[in-house]
Amino acid sequence: MLNEIKAGLKMIEAEEDLTILFACESGSRAWGFGSPDSDYDVRFIYLRPLSFYLQLQPGRDVIERQLAGDLDMAGWDLQKALRLFAQSNACLFEWLKSPIIYRQQPEFLAEMRGLIDVHLNPISTFYHYWSTAQKMWQERNSAGEIKIKKLFYVMRPLLAARWVISKREMPPITFAELRAGADLTEAVSDCLDDIEARKALAKEAQIIQVPQVLTDWIDGDLVRLKAEVEHLSFEKRTTMKKLDGVFLRYLGL
Repeated sequence: MLNEIKAGLKMIEAEEDLTILFACESGSRAWGFGSPDSDYDVRFIYLRPLSFYLQLQPGRDVIERQLAGDLDMAGWDLQKALRLFAQSNACLFEWLKSPIIYRQQPEFLAEMRGLIDVHLNPISTFYHYWSTAQKMWQERNSAGEIKIKKLFYVMRPLLAARWVISKREMPPITFAELRAGADLTEAVSDCLDDIEARKALAKEAQIIQVPQVLTDWIDGDLVRLKAEVEHLSFEKRTTMKKLDGVFLRYLGL
């Protein structure tokens, strides 16, 4: 699959006349709880030739390709990525912090990672994770059952929201790191161990009964964290000048 991913990136570069600056794995595999049938979600940032950015009619700034073998590839133009960076886009920050990197220009990745904390808006980042957890949690049925994949799509953002509240920084990407940084009860921790072991062997669509200890933890944290964020404040430090400089430098200007 690694060879197919690398070939897919080269194909996109050739067909679209662009340079991929960075490519990574996103989603469950990057988060550390991929299932045997999980897709590969490849995300990338790319740069077009200078003439593309000088057109009177703006060109499309997103590329999406669905390739064989459950390979989903999607990328953002550097200009779009930098604008979203300035808006503290949590998805983009997760790409840049992914533990699975397929392609990189080391200087670019190091610079972008170094700018994350400066541009992070902890309040919007919190709501990104909290609202995701809440939405996924609402998908369980009246009997308290949910797809095992969706349960992790509740628990991980809930832990990430916890991290933002307590540390005022971009949370780690993997579920294991988020768990390690959370003050969980022994009962919740033991339950998570069991669910993780089951997830590793289960298909993503498998339905499970959510244990009561997890139900209580999720319900409680959704309420508690929402109340805590009301007291969260931060000083905006975003500077477009720095990001403009990154863009112009990669255009050779």
